[in-house]
Amino acid sequence: MFNTIKTFNTIFVDGYVNRTGTYPLTLDFVFKDITNYNTAWEYYSEQLEANTTIFKVNNTTSTEAILAYNEDDTAFNIKHRKTLEKDPYIQEAYLILNDIFQL
Repeated sequence: MFNTIKTFNTIFVDGYVNRTGTYPLTLDFVFKDITNYNTAWEYYSEQLEANTTIFKVNNTTSTEAILAYNEDDTAFNIKHRKTLEKDPYIQEAYLILNDIFQL
């Protein structure tokens, strides 16, 4: 996941933030530039969505008991647990801690 982020950052910073050279204001050039920009973002978004989970996030028993009485909170809880499972920073921290425990 971090390789995807690193690759996208390189493309974005070099190609759009720190762009050097001229920028012709022709319809063809502007269209291609915008198309390339949108394609890069679409690829990045697809990679983030395709990110698989490497661990499972569970509720405590007391949280499960509270959620049993409220369907809205249950849906909110499920959504945010899935978000936590796919968070690249939490995944990286999890992998680092596992490596430390293996030493």
